[in-house]
Amino acid sequence: MNKRIFKFIVLAVSVFLISCGGSKNKEDKKSNEIMETSSLPGIYPIVEDEITLKVFVPADPFINDLSTNELTKEYEKKTNVRIEWEEVPNISIQEKINLMFSANGDMPDILLKTQLSNPQITNYGSNLGLLRDLTPYIEKYGPNIQKLLDYDPEIRKAVTALDGKIYTIPALEEAYHVRAPQKLWVDKKMLADAGVDIPQTTEEFYELLKIMKNDLGIPTPLTGAITGWSTNVIDFFMCSFIYSDQDKRWIVEDGEVSVPFDKSEWREGLKYLNKLYSEGLLDEGAFIQDQAQLRQLAMSGRVGAVTAGSTGAFAPLDRRTDYTTIPPLEGPEGVRLTAHWPRDLVTGVFSVPTVSKYPDVAVRWIDYFLSEEGSLRSRHGLEGRDWRRGEPGEVAITGGEGGYTSLMELNKNQNVHWWKSVPQFFHSELRNSRIDQSAGTGKMDIEKMLYEETKKYDKYLKEEVIKDVYMDLDAAGEFTELDYLIPNYVDEMAAKFILGHTDVYSDSEWEGYINNLKRMGIDKYVRLMDEAYKNQYVN
Repeated sequence: MNKRIFKFIVLAVSVFLISCGGSKNKEDKKSNEIMETSSLPGIYPIVEDEITLKVFVPADPFINDLSTNELTKEYEKKTNVRIEWEEVPNISIQEKINLMFSANGDMPDILLKTQLSNPQITNYGSNLGLLRDLTPYIEKYGPNIQKLLDYDPEIRKAVTALDGKIYTIPALEEAYHVRAPQKLWVDKKMLADAGVDIPQTTEEFYELLKIMKNDLGIPTPLTGAITGWSTNVIDFFMCSFIYSDQDKRWIVEDGEVSVPFDKSEWREGLKYLNKLYSEGLLDEGAFIQDQAQLRQLAMSGRVGAVTAGSTGAFAPLDRRTDYTTIPPLEGPEGVRLTAHWPRDLVTGVFSVPTVSKYPDVAVRWIDYFLSEEGSLRSRHGLEGRDWRRGEPGEVAITGGEGGYTSLMELNKNQNVHWWKSVPQFFHSELRNSRIDQSAGTGKMDIEKMLYEETKKYDKYLKEEVIKDVYMDLDAAGEFTELDYLIPNYVDEMAAKFILGHTDVYSDSEWEGYINNLKRMGIDKYVRLMDEAYKNQYVN
């Protein structure tokens, strides 16, 4: 489901809950006392007498069956905690959550990988009391969770609601290549055939595309997609005119929040992309095709350059090192930026509904997976068989000492681990200690390739970027509706301007676009985010 459509649904359900069930649920919260049964950290089993926890989780296409999974059986035996899995198709996950909370009926003991949004957490936790405050249980039963929250003060800020409580536990992955997600990839052979150096400016890239089209006969010099990791073609190029992050189109300068898409620089970026399209250099499919269609097109060998976070977004496994990145391009006014994700912190990965009788057991149960051992076991399988630690002399992708390597093929059906279904703590030192399989062997190593390519982007990263924020319920309601309407309108109009359906060179057309943004409430949209950001991170 489109994340903005989802946010609009969240708003509607929140209003329904407030009007129909708020006060009753708050009363229920006061009377919902529990008797703790968990053993202290480090002591197994977690409970003396076997209990069953119901766990709600999105179905993972790479896990055959969680109920018979090797890790499930192993951890049940170790903890004395049986798991009754409720696996839900990803496409239905938010609809199911909304219905579950609105009815407040048969709730699970644990919600996993649901990625509850901050407005949902504010409503279901702070307002309605349907989510358990995990703070006291983390202090008593979650030493590894504490380590994650203490790793950086901003992690604790990101998961602490406005009422000072923690309702969800996040996952952290500091893979080096994720820090610069908006990349531009070019086929190495086509670049060599073009006989030019890697472009450094928007004008040089334009010249390369013309050579691909006119001299090499490449039918699709440049493309992207509307789904997939950073496959949106707009934002990479927009960063040559004004900062734009595909995931969160917000600009932060000296603590002040604004948006890029109402600025004259945004218009200049649209003009550049319109020029590429009008000369047959930019594929129209970039604005309508999904990731699967992009992969099919790229496999045909008829594509020169692609916007994506990784070659894995579009290339088959045996061709993923056939591409190299073009670094951020300098625009006509000297702007040369790239989107910056300081870390991949995923909030809302683990939560406990208030009706659960075992919040202490649930926190103790999940805490293991945020240890190094638990993160590696749940992600990669059994040590010594499915992954192994580094040996003397082995080198990490960063050039340091090799820490570990997977012995299993990733992104393939298996039934020995849970992949990313639980929160894990892959801090920089651990995540980037993966052994370089290409060192001294000549073998392909995708992780090493991504590490080296990302280094090209480092000096163009914007340091001050937006972070996740909490808003009070009234502000969240207003913001959520605007965050559905405005970004969708911006995307729609960007495509129309680029494809020539609306004339980007017409001052009246541009003024009409700006006036529509004002009528839709862009001033309030920016003010709500600015106030929330300052309240949480500046004041």
